[in-house]
Amino acid sequence: MSAGMVSVGNRYAVQTLIGLAVLLTGVVTPLLWPTASPWISLFLMLAGIGFCLTGLVMLWKPPKEPVHDEWTRKIRAYAFSYAWMVTFFMIIGLYVVQKIQLVLLTAEETLVVLFFATTLSGGVLQWHFVRRGDVE
Repeated sequence: MSAGMVSVGNRYAVQTLIGLAVLLTGVVTPLLWPTASPWISLFLMLAGIGFCLTGLVMLWKPPKEPVHDEWTRKIRAYAFSYAWMVTFFMIIGLYVVQKIQLVLLTAEETLVVLFFATTLSGGVLQWHFVRRGDVE
């Protein structure tokens, strides 16, 4: 193993520790910054829980196959390229909705919508391409 390589077990242990740190940051944020939006704390805690659970599950039951081979890299690249296009069209759609005053969204609400659209479309497209077996 070269100096820059990290073993799979160590990688998931580090991911679990990062998740705990993010979770702790989310818990401590309202105490140290009382004027902050509660959404910041909620997002940090949810992200921390997600990192912790993913790391713990992968430590408990490691994958039988390589996680990052050429096929998965290709699928991930295509999925996130398409997710970028979905996000771009969401931005255009939100702009049109704001201009015709169909729905009035604050900047924070717009960012939350875009955040979830980007994240969900990337995950769903990646899942779709894996189920299909290829991207072309």
